Amino acid sequence: MTYVSESDAKTIVRNFFASYQCTTTNLLRGTRAFWQKRGPNAKLTIEKRENLVQKKFPKYVRGIIARQVRANFTSTIAYMTVIDEIDDTRTGREIKSSTQRYKAREKSLANQSFNVFAVKKEDAEQLVLFMYKPVPTLELVTIGNVTKHCLERIIQRMGLQSVEQALTEILTALGPIECSYRELLGRERLSSNSSAIKRHIPTQNGALLVASGIENDDMSILSNNLVTWIHKRQFREGQEVRLDDFNFVQMVNYTLSNPDKENEIAQTRELVTRLTNECQINERVLVDIQGFTYDARKYLEALEKNEFLDFMIDFERDKPQ
Repeated sequence: MTYVSESDAKTIVRNFFASYQCTTTNLLRGTRAFWQKRGPNAKLTIEKRENLVQKKFPKYVRGIIARQVRANFTSTIAYMTVIDEIDDTRTGREIKSSTQRYKAREKSLANQSFNVFAVKKEDAEQLVLFMYKPVPTLELVTIGNVTKHCLERIIQRMGLQSVEQALTEILTALGPIECSYRELLGRERLSSNSSAIKRHIPTQNGALLVASGIENDDMSILSNNLVTWIHKRQFREGQEVRLDDFNFVQMVNYTLSNPDKENEIAQTRELVTRLTNECQINERVLVDIQGFTYDARKYLEALEKNEFLDFMIDFERDKPQ
């Protein structure tokens, strides 16, 4: 694989932080000015908001690193009975009357684009990633901090020449990064005394190590630090987490983080049982989550155990205990 020396990678990152001037403060000030001009009560769809920001916002913060990235943030799922191929989508968290409608909606969501901004953290040599919430709102939120070390490792191991190129690799995991952070925000068991949760988040060419933890006792700050990155060719046996596995774990964890999880699990149990009873001998029930399909019974069993599946996406889960 292409390789850049460790020394050269450090120089590229050091020069970037010395020259890049856009900070968190610049972004937030520019955002306030941008929306004040358009009225604080602007009503926009996600698509219109993102298109408007892409076209008009950069002039409010000159030189800011902004990318428009395709990502799917839906938590809608669908259940289906299959023989050799999908022949009927019965229902989901939102009732689906046809496979075509469900697939068309998922395709539309998968093609949505979101603006992501990378700005310098005021008190550290880190990049902070911001985006608007994936709902029709004007709220800008942070989804992670990218460390110098992470940028250096991507540049070194992929043979890149700039931090901007490294960000391209990171943002191939925009959906999983945001989903992981959002799920942890909903957990009640995290505290400032808890050890950081270290997750393996797959990117196009490797994997990020993302460490998340509470920074103070009132749960007001949840850090989400992109600590390092390894190339897929460097995976030890058993270390890789495939995107379909990550997707399954995150949906189970997301449901278990829901304050109304007992009701949601009961509804899932009732639905899976009914669909299973309606199956013919050669049929089975699957659940579709963001385009990946899984055995519905196994999904239900994972929910009924009521245990977070963090161990399945732990970055160091392959190490002997």
